[in-house]
Amino acid sequence: MSTATLNSTRIENFEIDVVTKAILFCYDLPFAENISDKIAIDLLKFSEEFEILDLKDKMEEFCIQCLSPLNACAFANASSSCKAKKLYQKCFDFLLKCMNEKTEVKDIQELNDSMQKELFVRAFKTS
Repeated sequence: MSTATLNSTRIENFEIDVVTKAILFCYDLPFAENISDKIAIDLLKFSEEFEILDLKDKMEEFCIQCLSPLNACAFANASSSCKAKKLYQKCFDFLLKCMNEKTEVKDIQELNDSMQKELFVRAFKTS
């Protein structure tokens, strides 16, 4: 009697849609059609967790292109937790501009503490 073993990987922290899009990306297939801000953030987190640097770069660029007052805080928080430096800086600059222009930003109270403090200090700095 022989037993066949199945090589498999279990990915529990991500929705199937995110995993599917990441796999499509790895095979150079279209994956970014109808992508929401939440899926973009989840793909950024997926790329960080599984060290898929080209996907991480692609998702940073996607988030930067889609940056708006509706998603800036969510993208900023994700950039911080995923160590996405370019996205973090773009979000910071965008939020600082929104502060200066008195533009309402969705979920500003949810912005991570370190960026809140950095924005506060920067708002009162003169150079």
